[in-house]
Amino acid sequence: WSRSKHACASSNFDQRSTSINARQAQLRNDGHVIEPATQRPSFSVDHDYEVLRETELYRNWRVLIQRQVKKKLGGRTIDFEVVGQGGLDAAVTIFVWNSTSKTATLIQEYHPGPHELLFGCAAGLIEAKHGHDNDDDNDETFSLMAQRAAEHELEEECQVAGGTWYELTSQPLAMDKYATTKIKSYLVVDPETVDDPRPLDDEEDINIVVGVSVKDVLRLVRDGRMSIVGACTVLLALEKLRELKEVA
Repeated sequence: WSRSKHACASSNFDQRSTSINARQAQLRNDGHVIEPATQRPSFSVDHDYEVLRETELYRNWRVLIQRQVKKKLGGRTIDFEVVGQGGLDAAVTIFVWNSTSKTATLIQEYHPGPHELLFGCAAGLIEAKHGHDNDDDNDETFSLMAQRAAEHELEEECQVAGGTWYELTSQPLAMDKYATTKIKSYLVVDPETVDDPRPLDDEEDINIVVGVSVKDVLRLVRDGRMSIVGACTVLLALEKLRELKEVA
Protein backbone atom coordinates (compact mmCIF):
# COMPACT_ATOMS: atom_id res chain seq x y z
CA TRP A 1 0.00 0.00 0.00
CA SER A 2 1.01 3.63 -0.53
CA ARG A 3 1.36 5.98 2.44
CA SER A 4 -1.92 7.70 1.52
CA LYS A 5 -3.74 4.33 1.62
CA HIS A 6 -2.24 3.60 5.03
CA ALA A 7 -3.42 7.00 6.27
CA CYS A 8 -6.92 6.43 4.88
CA ALA A 9 -7.13 2.95 6.44
CA SER A 10 -5.92 4.33 9.79
CA SER A 11 -8.51 7.11 9.66
CA ASN A 12 -11.31 4.65 8.88
CA PHE A 13 -10.22 2.39 11.73
CA ASP A 14 -10.16 5.35 14.17
CA GLN A 15 -13.68 6.32 13.07
CA ARG A 16 -14.94 2.76 13.60
CA SER A 17 -13.29 2.61 17.03
CA THR A 18 -14.89 5.92 18.02
CA SER A 19 -18.28 4.66 16.85
CA ILE A 20 -17.91 1.42 18.82
CA ASN A 21 -16.84 3.29 21.95
CA ALA A 22 -19.81 5.63 21.63
CA ARG A 23 -22.17 2.66 21.22
CA GLN A 24 -20.74 1.00 24.34
CA ALA A 25 -21.18 4.23 26.32
CA GLN A 26 -24.81 4.47 25.16
CA LEU A 27 -25.47 0.86 26.20
CA ARG A 28 -24.06 1.58 29.66
CA ASN A 29 -26.34 4.58 29.95
CA ASP A 30 -29.27 2.35 29.01
CA GLY A 31 -28.45 0.01 31.86
CA HIS A 32 -26.48 -2.60 29.90
CA VAL A 33 -23.02 -3.48 31.19
CA ILE A 34 -20.32 -4.26 28.62
CA GLU A 35 -16.98 -4.85 30.25
CA PRO A 36 -13.97 -6.95 29.25
CA ALA A 37 -14.08 -10.46 30.72
CA THR A 38 -11.79 -10.73 33.74
CA GLN A 39 -12.48 -14.36 34.67
CA ARG A 40 -9.95 -16.91 33.39
CA PRO A 41 -11.47 -19.25 30.80
CA SER A 42 -12.34 -22.76 31.89
CA PHE A 43 -10.59 -25.57 30.00
CA SER A 44 -12.86 -28.29 31.37
CA VAL A 45 -14.20 -30.78 28.81
CA ASP A 46 -17.14 -31.77 30.99
CA HIS A 47 -20.59 -31.06 29.59
CA ASP A 48 -24.23 -31.90 30.28
CA TYR A 49 -25.29 -32.93 26.77
CA GLU A 50 -26.67 -36.44 26.29
CA VAL A 51 -27.18 -38.40 23.08
CA LEU A 52 -30.83 -39.47 22.77
CA ARG A 53 -30.67 -41.30 19.48
CA GLU A 54 -28.36 -41.98 16.53
CA THR A 55 -29.66 -42.91 13.08
CA GLU A 56 -27.34 -44.01 10.28
CA LEU A 57 -28.34 -42.13 7.13
CA TYR A 58 -25.63 -43.34 4.76
CA ARG A 59 -22.67 -45.73 4.77
CA ASN A 60 -19.92 -46.28 2.22
CA TRP A 61 -16.36 -44.98 2.59
CA ARG A 62 -17.88 -42.39 4.92
CA VAL A 63 -20.70 -42.73 7.41
CA LEU A 64 -23.37 -40.04 7.82
CA ILE A 65 -25.20 -40.13 11.15
CA GLN A 66 -28.11 -38.10 12.48
CA ARG A 67 -27.34 -37.55 16.17
CA GLN A 68 -30.09 -36.24 18.44
CA VAL A 69 -28.80 -34.56 21.60
CA LYS A 70 -30.26 -32.68 24.52
CA LYS A 71 -28.97 -30.74 27.48
CA LYS A 72 -29.82 -32.70 30.62
CA LEU A 73 -31.17 -29.70 32.57
CA GLY A 74 -34.13 -28.41 30.62
CA GLY A 75 -32.40 -28.05 27.29
CA ARG A 76 -34.11 -28.37 23.94
CA THR A 77 -33.61 -31.36 21.66
CA ILE A 78 -31.36 -30.73 18.65
CA ASP A 79 -30.61 -32.89 15.60
CA PHE A 80 -27.11 -32.82 14.11
CA GLU A 81 -25.69 -34.56 11.08
CA VAL A 82 -22.17 -35.82 11.82
CA VAL A 83 -19.69 -37.60 9.57
CA GLY A 84 -17.41 -40.49 10.47
CA GLN A 85 -14.97 -42.81 8.73
CA GLY A 86 -16.43 -46.14 9.81
CA GLY A 87 -14.38 -48.85 11.49
CA LEU A 88 -12.27 -47.41 14.32
CA ASP A 89 -13.11 -43.88 13.13
CA ALA A 90 -9.60 -42.60 13.82
CA ALA A 91 -6.63 -41.48 11.74
CA VAL A 92 -2.97 -40.51 11.97
CA THR A 93 -0.84 -37.72 10.49
CA ILE A 94 2.97 -37.66 10.34
CA PHE A 95 5.32 -34.70 9.81
CA VAL A 96 8.76 -35.73 8.49
CA TRP A 97 11.90 -33.76 9.45
CA ASN A 98 15.52 -34.00 8.31
CA SER A 99 17.83 -32.79 11.08
CA THR A 100 20.81 -32.43 8.72
CA SER A 101 19.22 -30.22 6.07
CA LYS A 102 16.71 -28.70 8.52
CA THR A 103 13.92 -29.31 6.02
CA ALA A 104 10.65 -31.20 5.89
CA THR A 105 9.20 -33.80 3.55
CA LEU A 106 5.62 -33.13 2.50
CA ILE A 107 3.25 -34.86 0.14
CA GLN A 108 1.11 -33.31 -2.57
CA GLU A 109 -2.10 -34.99 -3.68
CA TYR A 110 -5.55 -34.37 -5.09
CA HIS A 111 -8.20 -33.56 -2.46
CA PRO A 112 -11.64 -34.45 -3.86
CA GLY A 113 -13.54 -32.38 -1.26
CA PRO A 114 -12.15 -28.93 -2.16
CA HIS A 115 -11.28 -30.24 -5.68
CA GLU A 116 -7.71 -28.98 -5.28
CA LEU A 117 -4.15 -30.27 -5.41
CA LEU A 118 -2.92 -29.56 -1.87
CA PHE A 119 0.20 -30.16 0.20
CA GLY A 120 0.18 -31.96 3.50
CA CYS A 121 1.66 -34.65 5.72
CA ALA A 122 1.52 -38.40 5.38
CA ALA A 123 -1.83 -39.52 6.78
CA GLY A 124 -4.25 -42.42 6.90
CA LEU A 125 -6.90 -44.29 8.83
CA ILE A 126 -6.26 -46.53 11.81
CA GLU A 127 -7.76 -49.88 10.82
CA ALA A 128 -8.23 -53.33 12.30
CA LYS A 129 -5.25 -54.57 10.26
CA HIS A 130 -2.99 -52.40 12.43
CA GLY A 131 -3.68 -54.63 15.43
CA HIS A 132 -1.54 -57.57 16.53
CA ASP A 133 -1.18 -60.52 14.18
CA ASN A 134 -2.58 -62.65 17.00
CA ASP A 135 -6.32 -61.97 17.11
CA ASP A 136 -6.50 -63.51 20.60
CA ASP A 137 -4.32 -60.76 22.08
CA ASN A 138 -6.68 -58.53 24.06
CA ASP A 139 -3.96 -56.14 25.27
CA GLU A 140 -3.88 -54.13 22.05
CA THR A 141 -4.33 -50.42 22.72
CA PHE A 142 -5.32 -47.49 20.58
CA SER A 143 -1.85 -46.01 21.05
CA LEU A 144 -0.09 -49.08 19.67
CA MET A 145 -2.48 -49.35 16.73
CA ALA A 146 -2.04 -45.66 15.95
CA GLN A 147 1.74 -46.04 16.00
CA ARG A 148 1.60 -49.00 13.62
CA ALA A 149 -0.80 -47.17 11.30
CA ALA A 150 1.54 -44.15 11.27
CA GLU A 151 4.52 -46.34 10.40
CA HIS A 152 2.61 -47.96 7.53
CA GLU A 153 1.35 -44.64 6.14
CA LEU A 154 4.81 -43.08 6.36
CA GLU A 155 6.31 -45.92 4.34
CA GLU A 156 3.48 -45.93 1.79
CA GLU A 157 3.26 -42.19 1.18
CA CYS A 158 6.82 -40.91 1.84
CA GLN A 159 8.79 -44.12 1.16
CA VAL A 160 10.74 -43.82 4.42
CA ALA A 161 10.77 -45.72 7.72
CA GLY A 162 12.36 -45.70 11.14
CA GLY A 163 13.68 -42.49 12.66
CA THR A 164 12.91 -40.97 16.04
CA TRP A 165 9.21 -40.58 16.79
CA TYR A 166 7.37 -38.02 18.92
CA GLU A 167 3.67 -37.88 19.75
CA LEU A 168 2.43 -34.30 19.23
CA THR A 169 -0.63 -34.38 21.49
CA SER A 170 -1.47 -36.15 24.73
CA GLN A 171 -4.85 -37.15 23.32
CA PRO A 172 -6.23 -37.50 19.78
CA LEU A 173 -7.81 -34.34 18.38
CA ALA A 174 -11.33 -34.02 16.98
CA MET A 175 -11.05 -33.58 13.22
CA ASP A 176 -13.94 -31.14 12.94
CA LYS A 177 -16.98 -29.84 14.80
CA TYR A 178 -19.27 -32.12 12.81
CA ALA A 179 -16.91 -35.09 12.46
CA THR A 180 -16.67 -38.05 14.82
CA THR A 181 -13.14 -38.92 13.63
CA LYS A 182 -10.19 -38.41 15.98
CA ILE A 183 -6.67 -37.59 14.75
CA LYS A 184 -3.39 -38.71 16.32
CA SER A 185 -0.39 -36.70 15.09
CA TYR A 186 3.32 -37.48 15.09
CA LEU A 187 6.69 -35.96 14.30
CA VAL A 188 9.36 -38.31 12.94
CA VAL A 189 12.98 -37.14 12.71
CA ASP A 190 15.49 -38.65 10.29
CA PRO A 191 13.66 -41.68 8.89
CA GLU A 192 15.55 -43.64 6.23
CA THR A 193 14.61 -44.34 2.63
CA VAL A 194 12.92 -47.69 1.94
CA ASP A 195 13.93 -49.45 -1.27
CA ASP A 196 10.74 -51.49 -1.62
CA PRO A 197 8.00 -49.49 0.18
CA ARG A 198 4.45 -50.58 0.83
CA PRO A 199 2.21 -49.82 -2.16
CA LEU A 200 -0.21 -46.90 -2.20
CA ASP A 201 -3.96 -47.46 -2.16
CA ASP A 202 -5.52 -47.70 -5.61
CA GLU A 203 -7.13 -44.24 -5.48
CA GLU A 204 -3.97 -42.46 -4.24
CA ASP A 205 -1.76 -40.42 -6.55
CA ILE A 206 0.93 -38.78 -4.42
CA ASN A 207 3.93 -36.58 -5.16
CA ILE A 208 6.67 -36.65 -2.49
CA VAL A 209 8.18 -33.21 -1.95
CA VAL A 210 11.51 -33.26 -0.09
CA GLY A 211 13.69 -30.44 1.19
CA VAL A 212 10.90 -28.00 2.12
CA SER A 213 12.16 -25.18 4.36
CA VAL A 214 10.27 -24.03 7.45
CA LYS A 215 9.63 -20.73 5.70
CA ASP A 216 8.03 -22.49 2.73
CA VAL A 217 6.03 -24.86 4.95
CA LEU A 218 4.48 -21.90 6.77
CA ARG A 219 3.88 -20.09 3.48
CA LEU A 220 1.89 -23.08 2.22
CA VAL A 221 -0.25 -22.93 5.35
CA ARG A 222 -0.84 -19.17 5.09
CA ASP A 223 -1.60 -19.38 1.36
CA GLY A 224 -4.31 -21.99 1.85
CA ARG A 225 -2.33 -24.71 0.10
CA MET A 226 -2.89 -27.19 2.94
CA SER A 227 -5.93 -28.61 4.72
CA ILE A 228 -6.77 -27.75 8.33
CA VAL A 229 -5.64 -31.20 9.46
CA GLY A 230 -2.31 -30.83 7.66
CA ALA A 231 -1.80 -27.28 8.92
CA CYS A 232 -2.50 -28.30 12.51
CA THR A 233 0.03 -31.14 12.25
CA VAL A 234 2.63 -28.76 10.81
CA LEU A 235 2.21 -26.18 13.57
CA LEU A 236 2.33 -28.82 16.32
CA ALA A 237 5.45 -30.36 14.76
CA LEU A 238 7.23 -27.01 14.47
CA GLU A 239 6.45 -26.32 18.11
CA LYS A 240 8.05 -29.66 19.04
CA LEU A 241 11.05 -28.93 16.80
CA ARG A 242 11.58 -25.62 18.60
CA GLU A 243 11.49 -27.51 21.89
CA LEU A 244 14.15 -29.88 20.47
CA LYS A 245 16.25 -26.87 19.36
CA GLU A 246 15.92 -27.95 15.73
CA VAL A 247 14.40 -24.66 14.61
CA ALA A 248 14.52 -21.15 16.01
